[in-house]
Amino acid sequence: MPLVNQILGRHIAAEQRVILNQIAIAIKGAQSIITVGTDG
Repeated sequence: MPLVNQILGRHIAAEQRVILNQIAIAIKGAQSIITVGTDG
């Protein structure tokens, strides 16, 4: 059972990293859109 938990834990951690990366990319994209909008 501990082995299964380790594998699941790693899988969940990897998914969380992907989600965090996507959020970071979305924030950067939104910031660039905002700066372009304010710059005219």
